[in-house]
Amino acid sequence: RAPGTTLIVDGLFARFPARRKFLRGAASETAACVQTVGPLALAFPDVQFGVFADNREALSTPGNGDLRSAAVAVLGGDVSEHLLEVPAVTIEEGSTRVVEVDGVCATGSYHRAGRSGLIVLVNRRPVINRALTFAVSEAYGSLIPVGRQPVAVVRVQVPPSEVDFNVHPGKLEVKLLRERAVYAAIQRALRGALSTDEWSVATWAEEDDSGALLDGAERLRDLRVLGQAGRTYVIAEGEAGVYLVDQHAAHERVLLEDLRGALHSRSERQLLLEPLVLEVPPGAVALADQAAADLNQLGFLIEPFGPKQLLVRGVPGVLTERSPERVLQETLVALATNSHGLIVEQHASWAERLAVVLACKTAVRAGDVLAIPEMEALLRRLGEARLCRTCAHGRPTAILLSHAQLEREFGRR
Repeated sequence: RAPGTTLIVDGLFARFPARRKFLRGAASETAACVQTVGPLALAFPDVQFGVFADNREALSTPGNGDLRSAAVAVLGGDVSEHLLEVPAVTIEEGSTRVVEVDGVCATGSYHRAGRSGLIVLVNRRPVINRALTFAVSEAYGSLIPVGRQPVAVVRVQVPPSEVDFNVHPGKLEVKLLRERAVYAAIQRALRGALSTDEWSVATWAEEDDSGALLDGAERLRDLRVLGQAGRTYVIAEGEAGVYLVDQHAAHERVLLEDLRGALHSRSERQLLLEPLVLEVPPGAVALADQAAADLNQLGFLIEPFGPKQLLVRGVPGVLTERSPERVLQETLVALATNSHGLIVEQHASWAERLAVVLACKTAVRAGDVLAIPEMEALLRRLGEARLCRTCAHGRPTAILLSHAQLEREFGRR
């Protein structure tokens, strides 16, 4: 065979009955071995790794130095057409490079139930660090649904003197001297990679069509609206096929982009002729007082009016169509009780949190009847949004039933 190192595991704990009786089945122990070798193969893509169990190949990497090829071998072939290269991001102090991050990551349309596909390597070592893992998840934000996990291989390089691998005997847990800098670098690198995928619209098709992602920003503006299905989905036709657009998810994304824009250029405010008094729980009053500056930046003009009341004197212009006082009341209660169920970054400002929940509470609902001009305006605005793939819950705003899929379903090809 080719030169290299061979490690043979046989009769595990054969002479240690106390340990042997706690071993799981052969398949589970084999999977554990593969899961141990996989991250090592990603840490050293220039080395060929192979795992054989009962004379059957369980894992094989090419060893050609290409991280993408190694990731496909370790994570599974189905991830190959979804992988994006993560551009290198470095942080320097003077002439010294203190953090460098690169890797590969899957698009927002590819995700898993668990974190088996999320691997962080520090100085070529697979590590467990909650902050770094959370940095990856937070970078995806609303690009993936709630409860799902991203797929990514993130490589971090820091000076050896600034990392401690001796936190735990297993050498998997790690402490970093510049954890905040590494956290920021991971987010910047991943968002740089994901920004190339944010415009695409998910395709509803069979496996051989699943990689056909379209430029939603260009096409959505030019779609011909056919009608509304179930008072929930907008049906539209384009060059690539038939689009099904979730009216609530699409409107939520449009409003979120409008509100985020208002954060950077003060929102137009509509003053009320008569102030409104809102009845809210005490926790919501405290939250409104804490986030008063952010509410003002979004266009609200409110003030406490008792232990369970708020006085509303002005509302944002972008929300005037949907009973803004009710929307504000629901938003404050949802945030105060943490019952919104949305993807909100842990370190997000109150303004960002308010914008996310306000967009959800203000958007048209499933069951609302929309006229053709309203649906056309919705698609046009969605096509102009900076992000159009998902809503604030991480659900897709639109799916495409391609012409090829239609022809297959009707036996034309």
